[in-house]
Amino acid sequence: MELVFKTNDYLLAWYLLFKPSTDTEFQKIKLKLWKNYTEEYKKIEKDNVKIMQDTDNFIPNNDLIYDKIFETDYFKKYKQKTDKNMFSLREAYDINKKVIDKELKEILKHKIRNSYEIIVMYPELNISEYVKNNPKKVIVWGRKEDEDDSLQSVLKILYTALKYELSDLKISRENILSSIIDMIITNELQSRLLNKTCYEEGFKKLLEIKHTLYPYFLMYLGIIEKEELIKRSKYDNIKFDIKVIENGLAKVDIKEFITFCDENYQYLIH
Repeated sequence: MELVFKTNDYLLAWYLLFKPSTDTEFQKIKLKLWKNYTEEYKKIEKDNVKIMQDTDNFIPNNDLIYDKIFETDYFKKYKQKTDKNMFSLREAYDINKKVIDKELKEILKHKIRNSYEIIVMYPELNISEYVKNNPKKVIVWGRKEDEDDSLQSVLKILYTALKYELSDLKISRENILSSIIDMIITNELQSRLLNKTCYEEGFKKLLEIKHTLYPYFLMYLGIIEKEELIKRSKYDNIKFDIKVIENGLAKVDIKEFITFCDENYQYLIH
């Protein structure tokens, strides 16, 4: 999996126009545009999807609203901060890319060949979005915490990209998919990157499911000896009672493991 970090002026302008504003003065500009050019404003309300489908070649049917936004000092300020955010995220990814690629391939048991365009936004917009079934793999990203820890944001982007990648899996429990992806990225990959256990981190709402699946995830990773499972559980500070060791899990890939957990969840929790 490769992440390609970019910015896109049209998409930035669109989100600034259609998402809640954090600046009261900019909100006044938006209201004025709406009042003076209501029909033109309405015509671009679905442009975000069109832009994501062809980020490099998008041309608006009517560029009046975009031009009005581009010429404001506010847009120039937001674009400057967006560019800074993009370079920061790209740097954090580039520094860790070699290790991320190696470890992710080992965890997933196959290499994801898709390349994902990460269109970086102004952080205050607090956005993480993608369009399902878009042949062009595009994730729109810009969150407040990007400025505090770029590597953490890269991991969250990887979580989003992997969820995107596995979205075609036919499963009955969406929270199982989310839990396993959280273990892959937030817990296992991050632990390997930082050389310390990170299994206390992740989405709190998924904690119970993750603890249920944890021993089977270790078996999937190839830890199938009872002593090694106990040793690893102590390292990660997650207790569990080992009754049955599923040796076959060490031979499946990530999609097969997710399907196994989904189909056998009632058995696993007991």
